[in-house]
Amino acid sequence: MSLQRGVLLLLALSACVAAQSCSDISAISNGAKADGKTNDAAVFAAMNSKSSIGLIYMPKGTYLIGTSITISKPILADYGAIFKLSSGVTLSISNQPEHSIDTFFSGSGRVDFLAGTVRAFPEWWGAVGDGTTDDAAAIQAAYRAVSVGQSAMLYFSSKTYAIGSELVFGITATIMSETGARLKAVGAATRGVRFTEGGATFKMVLPHLTGFSSYCLNLAGTDLAALQLQTLSNCGDAIRLTVTPGSDINNCLDNTIWFTSITNSLVGIAFRAASSCAGPSCVIQGNQFIGNTISGGPASIPVSAIGMFYGGSSSSTPAWDSNQWNIGTISPQASNTRYAVVRAEPLSNRAVVKIGSIGALANGASIFAGEHNIGQYTLGLASALKEGGLGLVGQLNLLELSGQLTPASTSTVITAMTSSNTKAKFNGGKALVGNFFSLKAIPATDWATGTTQTFYIYHQLATKYLYQVKCSAPVLKATGLPALSCTQVQDNSATGTNVKYEVALTLINMSGATVKASGPGIPFTISVATLGGA
Repeated sequence: MSLQRGVLLLLALSACVAAQSCSDISAISNGAKADGKTNDAAVFAAMNSKSSIGLIYMPKGTYLIGTSITISKPILADYGAIFKLSSGVTLSISNQPEHSIDTFFSGSGRVDFLAGTVRAFPEWWGAVGDGTTDDAAAIQAAYRAVSVGQSAMLYFSSKTYAIGSELVFGITATIMSETGARLKAVGAATRGVRFTEGGATFKMVLPHLTGFSSYCLNLAGTDLAALQLQTLSNCGDAIRLTVTPGSDINNCLDNTIWFTSITNSLVGIAFRAASSCAGPSCVIQGNQFIGNTISGGPASIPVSAIGMFYGGSSSSTPAWDSNQWNIGTISPQASNTRYAVVRAEPLSNRAVVKIGSIGALANGASIFAGEHNIGQYTLGLASALKEGGLGLVGQLNLLELSGQLTPASTSTVITAMTSSNTKAKFNGGKALVGNFFSLKAIPATDWATGTTQTFYIYHQLATKYLYQVKCSAPVLKATGLPALSCTQVQDNSATGTNVKYEVALTLINMSGATVKASGPGIPFTISVATLGGA
């Protein structure tokens, strides 16, 4: 005997003692026909009103409820006991019923789980969980029932529920799932789960989501949700936040989403704003995403781990700022030349992104695509980036890079160039990737103390807005001053010269002596972390 069944029998026996006769608690002995044809509603209403009955027992049978009733007493139902609800009828339940995890409710009427109930299963409305039979209608009916009283949870067992149409959930009931629970797209289903407008107050654990070509999960105007996801695979957008113009109820604010992994999806985490969104008319703010891995994706179309998409003018994008992403590992689609880890169409704003490890990118793929303004990025590189593999364009960004940088060793000393357009001679023809570098300035002609000369380095951040490079040099004992100093930094990719990745450094010789063209030069270090419009 299972623990649950034993507890239920104890409840029944306790009720029998209170009523002095076990026959008193049986719906059939109280007059129910349980034939699926005779209206048994009056029997349940009468039993519910009797003070001598503490629990209503339903033997196997189909109990037609032809008029709306409320049952406040707990219900104990045998396997095969079913409430059949006529059209237009509502069965309201305000105490937790107990039934095996199979069909408990049928017919076209509705069930309301009121305050006092605890849980419900999609199987009670006919869900099968065999991965083939479409369970969407049963799940939707179950969620609608538990959302009424806002006290019961919708509970998914470790099964694969086939979903043939979009599931739309509000924010008034909790969803909990066993680790093996899965929602799988079948038939023409392209959309998985959508949460609608309003403020959520519960943490929810959703099933695995797979196979929805438009999106697996969509938060459409949802606020304050705390969603624990498991795996999301073969999705269009694995996780989507959608905003449209209108009132505050259309915005997405302060949601926290955890996930285990996202695999083989077009976009891992996507913001999508209507083309009519502009500025504060559409708001996605304060959302946090914490996940272990994002990997793979289609091979021949643009794919992103993180994407922000707006169809309107770049002069007034939506208010999507103050959002944070903390991802452990991103493994890009290995052959996709159009892949970008973080994509903006046309631009993003005030993003905070931390990625522990980014795997190898295909030729032509990049970390960033589009324009990214006022962001903070902390990225670990598991593989050295190819030329053009960084791709960060934007104003006022702080970028911290670690891992496989260029050059690979921090002890490598690189000679700065003395003339423009000489990348092929610089660092073996490779632009720098990282934040801190050791260089030396060997002038083309003798360099008198107190005068300036211009040197050239190449860095993948020099794509338009690079302007702040901090130079440091050995301090001279005689003066207490560094041997040289930067007086000007210019990103030549933003000038008429338009030399790719080139940064012109105007240095002043402060060594107190002439630096010979044939000599060892002056060693110095630079730190490159900030981009911005000067």
